[in-house]
Amino acid sequence: LTLFPNPATDLLYFDYATEEAAEATVLLMDASGRTLRREEMGLEAGANRGKVDVRGLPAGMYTLRLIAPDGVQAAKVMVVR
Repeated sequence: LTLFPNPATDLLYFDYATEEAAEATVLLMDASGRTLRREEMGLEAGANRGKVDVRGLPAGMYTLRLIAPDGVQAAKVMVVR
């Protein structure tokens, strides 16, 4: 799981590779673990790119968690204003 740009200001993009097509859940959580954004997405076999809108969120550290049948991955991102 790769996030960019980091730090982010408006849109956060992520790349994720999987061996099989599947459904995934993307969560963006604040430092206390509260889910602020939740999106369902279809993954294709191979490389995938998604995005999360971080406009309107206060500056700070967030965690993006991607939950797919082949496992859970997480990465930190800084949102700046």
